[in-house]
Amino acid sequence: MKNFLILPNDINLEKSLIAGSLMFDDALQHTVESISYADFYHLAHQTIFKAICELYEQNIFATDMLSMVIANLNSQGRLEEVGGAAGIARFLDEPATIGDKAIFIATKKLKTYSLLRKTILVCNNAVYKCASANGNGLEVIESIQQEILKLGMGVEDDVVPISKLTEESIERYDKARFAKNDAIPTGFPTLDLLLGGGLKKSKLIIIAARPSVGKTAFMCSMAANIAKKGFRVAILSLEMLNTEIDDRLNSMEAGINGMCLSLGKLNQEEWDKLLEAADRKSLWKMYINKSVKLMLNEVKRMMRRMVSIGCQVIFIDQLSQIGCEEKFATDFAKNSFIVEEIHNMKLELNVPIVLLAQINRDVEKRADILLKGTIERFCVLIKVFKKNIDF
Repeated sequence: MKNFLILPNDINLEKSLIAGSLMFDDALQHTVESISYADFYHLAHQTIFKAICELYEQNIFATDMLSMVIANLNSQGRLEEVGGAAGIARFLDEPATIGDKAIFIATKKLKTYSLLRKTILVCNNAVYKCASANGNGLEVIESIQQEILKLGMGVEDDVVPISKLTEESIERYDKARFAKNDAIPTGFPTLDLLLGGGLKKSKLIIIAARPSVGKTAFMCSMAANIAKKGFRVAILSLEMLNTEIDDRLNSMEAGINGMCLSLGKLNQEEWDKLLEAADRKSLWKMYINKSVKLMLNEVKRMMRRMVSIGCQVIFIDQLSQIGCEEKFATDFAKNSFIVEEIHNMKLELNVPIVLLAQINRDVEKRADILLKGTIERFCVLIKVFKKNIDF
């Protein structure tokens, strides 16, 4: 009786990763960006995850993923290969892998199994090549060494020669000479000058101030200026209700004291101004979240949703109100983690992100906004507002 070699794999792990990708937005994003469909061992799992990856690239989220995967595979005539619609639906009964840490561990393990299988294949081919080398022994050895080196690197094109990089850079500079400035103007000329023309894609801007100095009002003013130019604007307000944000916008656009709005103390002239402002404001392409005090994963999901509907800039109010499932010993560590995650989001979404942050009231603690260099590593500019006195 022959002994058959079972290649390294973990079918249950594959099922749990697919289950998470079908049910949860964060799990979908982290899993798709960490592994390839080719890293799966089971052929049906490869087919399903490939469909998931294709749909993810089209901004299809986990809430729609199951039906879309079924429709995708059915259109390709491959649905029955994976057990039909019922076969895919059964993944919803599997224990899903969710959470950054769990997904990191699971995908790393899956990639290790995949690399081991590839190594076995390379080694088997090496035996055959060596046995049939004849007089080309050195060439065969060099070929095998190159294949093994590729396995160690993980990817074939992990380095770029400077000649190619220089050529690509010159082409990029040449395009920039004649390209139209795609920065989004903030409506504040001095700030636009500091930002090189306005808010640019994949940039993080932090507006920082002590409490009650006016950073939220400034954010609303900037967002309104941008919306008036026809850009799609997203505001994630984690401290104030969306109705409170809208009160500020109405007050600014109508030129009416905000207290008069909330108290209903408007004369006829002010009421007419408010209605005219409302007509203009109704044309803005602006979106504001409903819930406040969101966790970081919810903020990231909301950001992806805003971009999926066409938003070109995202405002977040504010850093201290973003919750974290992870536990940190200090606010410094927590804020550092959140800022780094938002920095990663700007790269993923390719839109400018404006984040509000609060400076401690105590003079001796004013360095908290600097976070000993942590924030500055990830943002383009920290705009600190002052009152008339220095602190």
